[in-house]
Amino acid sequence: MKTNILNLFNLWRYYKLKHTDYHRYMEKQFVQNLRSLWFMGLCLAAFLFIFAIMTAVPFIYNVHIVMARRGIYIAAITFVIAIGIMFFAFFSRHKYNQYRQGRHISNKLIYSLIIILYTIIMLSGIYLSVWSNPNGHAVIFMVFLICALFPITSSPGFNLSLIASAAIAFSISAVLYKNPSEWIMDLLNLLTVVPVAVASNWYISLYKMSATVNEIRLEEERGNYRDESTIDELTQLKNRQNFMQTLQRCLVTTRFDDKFLCLAIIDIDYFKQYNDYYGHLQGDECLRSIGEALSNLQKTGIYAARIGGEEFALLWFEKDKNRAKDTALIAQQNIWSLKIPHKTSEISSYITVSIGVQVTLCDAHNNTLMIYNAADKALYEAKERGRNGIVVYGGDEKTYIPGKPKI
Repeated sequence: MKTNILNLFNLWRYYKLKHTDYHRYMEKQFVQNLRSLWFMGLCLAAFLFIFAIMTAVPFIYNVHIVMARRGIYIAAITFVIAIGIMFFAFFSRHKYNQYRQGRHISNKLIYSLIIILYTIIMLSGIYLSVWSNPNGHAVIFMVFLICALFPITSSPGFNLSLIASAAIAFSISAVLYKNPSEWIMDLLNLLTVVPVAVASNWYISLYKMSATVNEIRLEEERGNYRDESTIDELTQLKNRQNFMQTLQRCLVTTRFDDKFLCLAIIDIDYFKQYNDYYGHLQGDECLRSIGEALSNLQKTGIYAARIGGEEFALLWFEKDKNRAKDTALIAQQNIWSLKIPHKTSEISSYITVSIGVQVTLCDAHNNTLMIYNAADKALYEAKERGRNGIVVYGGDEKTYIPGKPKI
C-alpha cells in the first residue's frame, strides 16, 4: 500500500516537473490518444445515430402533434450532432496519419480534441440521465464518468479537471431538472463515483505511462545494440556487414533513378611494413586517424566504412560519372594531409593509399558482388601501376590518376 501511494506521488511529481523524458513519452502516447479519439468518435457517432432513430420512430406515429414535433426535433438535432462527431472522428484519424508520416501535431490540438469529445460524451450522459429521465437515477452518467477517460492518457491534473467539470455540470443539471428525492440520491452516488473515476483513471494513466516508458527504453536498447553491431570499434566507421547491406540498398535505389552509384575501395600502401616497423599500437593509431579523415567526408553525404584490416570503402551518388574521380581525389588528399610518417614505404615518406573506383548506372543485371569485384579489380590495377594512385572504372572507360610524388 505504501509503495502504491509512493508511486502515485512520484507520478504526480513526474508530471509536475515537466521532465524532458515526460514530453518524449507523452508525444508517443499522444499518437495512441489520436487513435483512441478516432475510435471513440466513431462509437459515439454510432450511438447517437441509433438514439436518433429510436427517438424519432415512436413520435412519428404519435397522434399528439406537439409531442411528435418535439421528438422529431430531438432526433434531428441528435442526427446532426452524430454527423459532426463522425467528421470529428475522421479528423482525428487524418491527424494520426499525418503524425505517422512525420508531421508535427500540436499537443494543444490533441488536448482540445480530448476536451471536445469528453464534453460531448458527458452532455450525452447528462441528457440521458437528467433531461430525458427526470424521475430515474443517473446510472448512465455514472458509467460515462468512470469510463470516458479510459482510452485517453494525459496528466492527472488534466483528467481531474475534466472529471470535476463534468461532475459540477451534472450536479447543477440534476438540481434544476430533478425532484429533490432523485437529485439527492444522484449527488450521493456522485460522491462515491468521482473518487472511483479519479483513482481508476490515475492508475490507468500510470500503467500506460509505465508501459510506454518500457517500450521506449526497449526500442533505445535495440537501437543501441544495432548501432554497436554495425560500428567498427577502432575507427568508429561502419563495418563490413553494414557496408554490404548499404551497398545493396543503394543498388536498389539507383535502379529507379538516373544517378550513378560510385564505390571506392581504399587500401593503405605497405601497411604490413608499417606495422612491422612501428608496432601494432601505432598501426591502430594510423587506422584511427585515417578513419577520422574519411568520416569527415560523411558530412557531404558520402558513406564511409572499414571493410578489412587496412581497407576502407566509400559509397556515394553522382549525376555526372566524370565527377567520381574528384571525390576519390579529395579522400586521397585528406589522408595525405595527415602526414603520417612511413619510413619503410617504397613510394613516399608518408602514408599513402591506393584507390579503386567503380562507377555504375545500375540496372536489373547488376548486383552487389559484380560492383564490389569491379571496384576491387580497379584497386589492384592501381597497386600494379605503382600504388599511391587512383583507377576509375566507368563502363567501358578507365581513368588513372597518379598520386603525389615521393617526398
